Amino acid sequence: MKIAVEVSRPVLQVGSRGKDVSELQATLKLLGYYNGSIDGIYSEETAKAVAQFQTFAGLTADGITNSSTWNRLFPPVTSTPPSVTNNNLVCQQPVVTQDAENPSFPILRLGMQGMAVTGLQERLKAKGFLKGTVDGIFCPETQLAVKAAQTEYQLKSDGVVGSETRMILLR
Repeated sequence: MKIAVEVSRPVLQVGSRGKDVSELQATLKLLGYYNGSIDGIYSEETAKAVAQFQTFAGLTADGITNSSTWNRLFPPVTSTPPSVTNNNLVCQQPVVTQDAENPSFPILRLGMQGMAVTGLQERLKAKGFLKGTVDGIFCPETQLAVKAAQTEYQLKSDGVVGSETRMILLR
C-alpha cells in the first residue's frame, strides 16, 4: 500500500513575508531560478523566479506560489517507493523527513529523486564536488559529492543534506 506524504503550505504572492517566503527563495536559488537575497520578502524578483520555475514545470506562470507550485518543488513521496539498482548498489528511496530547523525543506539523502535533488546536484557540480551527470537521483555518486562538500566545509560528513549543508552550498 502506498501513502503519499504531502506537507500543507500557504499560498504566497507579492507582498507575502516570513519564513515560508525565505524557504521558497532558498529552494528557487538552489534550483537556479532566483539570484536575489533570501530575505523573506516576496518581491517582484521572487515572483519572476517563481514564474520561470512554473514555466519550466508546465504550470500557469502567474508568479503565485500555490499548492501546484509547491507540489512541483517538493513532490509528494510515497511511503513504499521502489528500489533502484545502480552498479550492484541498491538505493531504496526513504520516507521523506522534514528538516527540524526548516520544516518546509525535505532532508535529502541516498535514494531520493526529484527537482530538489536536481538542484542539489547542480550546486555540487558548480562547486566542483560532483563529476557525474545531473539526473535528479540521489545515489552513491551524489552521496560521495555531498560528503566531500561537507568535509571541505568542516561539517559532519554523513552524506545527508539538512539545513546546515543546504545553506553552505547556497553560498
